[in-house]
Amino acid sequence: MRRRISLSLAILLLLGGCGAEEPVPSAPPAPTATAAVETPAQPIPSAEEGGGTTAEVPVLRYETRDWYILHTELDRPDLSLVAYHEIPVFQEESEGYRRINAFFEEKTRAFFGPENKGLAGLVEDGEIRAGLRDEVEAYVTFQGKNLVSVILEEYWLGGGVSNFISESHTFRIDTGERLTLEQLVEETPEEARERILAAVGEWEHFYDRESSLEAAEAYALEDFQFALHPEGVEIRFNSYELARPSAAGSFSVWPELTVRDCWLEPLGGEKGRPELDWEELPSSYPTKTTYIHHRALEPQGLRLNCYFEIPVLEETGEGGRRINAFFEGLEADFFSGKNEDLTFIWESSAEGDPYDSTYQYYRDAMVTFEDEGLVSTAIHYYWFAGGVQDYGSDRYTFLRDTGEVLTLTDLVEEDQEEIMEAVIAAFSPEDPGYEDINFEGLRARPVEELKFGLYPDGLWVFFDKYEIAHGAAGAFSVKPALTRRELS
Repeated sequence: MRRRISLSLAILLLLGGCGAEEPVPSAPPAPTATAAVETPAQPIPSAEEGGGTTAEVPVLRYETRDWYILHTELDRPDLSLVAYHEIPVFQEESEGYRRINAFFEEKTRAFFGPENKGLAGLVEDGEIRAGLRDEVEAYVTFQGKNLVSVILEEYWLGGGVSNFISESHTFRIDTGERLTLEQLVEETPEEARERILAAVGEWEHFYDRESSLEAAEAYALEDFQFALHPEGVEIRFNSYELARPSAAGSFSVWPELTVRDCWLEPLGGEKGRPELDWEELPSSYPTKTTYIHHRALEPQGLRLNCYFEIPVLEETGEGGRRINAFFEGLEADFFSGKNEDLTFIWESSAEGDPYDSTYQYYRDAMVTFEDEGLVSTAIHYYWFAGGVQDYGSDRYTFLRDTGEVLTLTDLVEEDQEEIMEAVIAAFSPEDPGYEDINFEGLRARPVEELKFGLYPDGLWVFFDKYEIAHGAAGAFSVKPALTRRELS
């Protein structure tokens, strides 16, 4: 059901919005930020009570939220470096959204600009070192009628040193202005700060608890980084910010803060697809761009991170439309009763985890290769349901003009027996886990089952974790010596 806004709140909206400096006097507490639909619940045994009592658990209803992402990637295949920057793209139905899109476009320009000394150093080191990364991913944590909240998460790896950095941005949709925490919640600044510090004090994994809590005490309310989620307000701390050394890593706390009702008003209606601009943003480096559609399952209070991504191609012809329709079908099947894995992990998350873990089930999309005739894509998956993790990928290569999905025998000149021998020969005894590979079973497999993808440096074949060896050996990828067929 939709939340009713009090008369005082309505007046505030008319006079300039919910973000007035003075607290709203009569707004009731809001237990959750999603209220468009009441979700039926089913009883399950309570883990704390050993099954003696029951707890209300939401039924899997496939309620989702979605957004579009502009993925801009460094196009330097000669370097041993993966570098990309993602930003959300919103339909520009208001001046506020236009300003929000412009804000994030400037973030991408700065990432690939001369002022980013971190990336410049990695580009220089990429000629002599392997495995370097600078990756920024975008997440829309909440989008309602009056507010949108976004997190940009960066992972940086260079010379054996890694770091996780995030930045959070919450905007008014009508004006595009960034909201402060004081504007977001009903508590006074003093009350909000005290509740945040209480939540920080309950975090159990500080390396040096006393100095970390002392550092937090020096924060004013405006110093805390925050994001709004359906579950409430998250306060985020980066590595090195409070918890030292970095082994303590980044972390979040969820203080008991009451979000003003007007910010929680649901979006309502169907969101339109934003205008996707296929022009490259200005950059100091060669780059390539891809649009991605990200759809996330609403966890409804469960500790579950579940989403599905698909690439979005420019529809200049029938082939592009067919490729996009192919991926839209995969997304629809994922969030449906056809996906038994989703039902399983939902029910497992509802039962709870003894280590209080967040279960993970997601698919990340990317375009690995494009030219005038072909498009090659990957959808990587990750699964964690308490103790056991699984990962791998699905691969799809298309003819651009027709949208036809190609097989490996379509793409190379060798026959099936020659293909398999080339794949096996591409493994090296120096590869980690080589001695665990079941080559006899691999040789007996149909070539049609091989997952392959095109990259700027050629054709690769991929094997998921558990696919050709036991789990400890991990996943494998090889570059077989195969001859590409000329496709007209």
